[in-house]
Amino acid sequence: MKAKVKYKVIPNIPPDLEGLSRLAYNLCFSWKDEIQDLFQRIDPRLWEECSHNPVLLLGLVSQERLNELSRDHNFLAQLVNLVTPLYLGRVASFINRTKKMSSAQAEEVVEEQAQIFEDHKDYLLQIWDKKTK
Repeated sequence: MKAKVKYKVIPNIPPDLEGLSRLAYNLCFSWKDEIQDLFQRIDPRLWEECSHNPVLLLGLVSQERLNELSRDHNFLAQLVNLVTPLYLGRVASFINRTKKMSSAQAEEVVEEQAQIFEDHKDYLLQIWDKKTK
């Protein structure tokens, strides 16, 4: 008897849609109607089947649908409008932290943040893998 191997195929999110992952893993999706509406637009039937879980939705939606959305200018504009505050908040946080620092000191903050990510990367990837299974 041949050994059976089980594979889980996860769609590859096109670069133009990477903001969907940021929104899916951010708790703001649960209380912002605009974000829920965006995920529902991806696949209304699947959104209901996933009990409005955006992480699960992104793991189950077809690659064909994601590719289609990456060419939908209205969808992309809506995504950019929803993701912009996340980026602006991160930038504002960095500016507030470093505004009285020299460029060299601010660069050290960037290096520290990069090192923190590097130190926790394996753990973060494990969490990511668990959430996508």
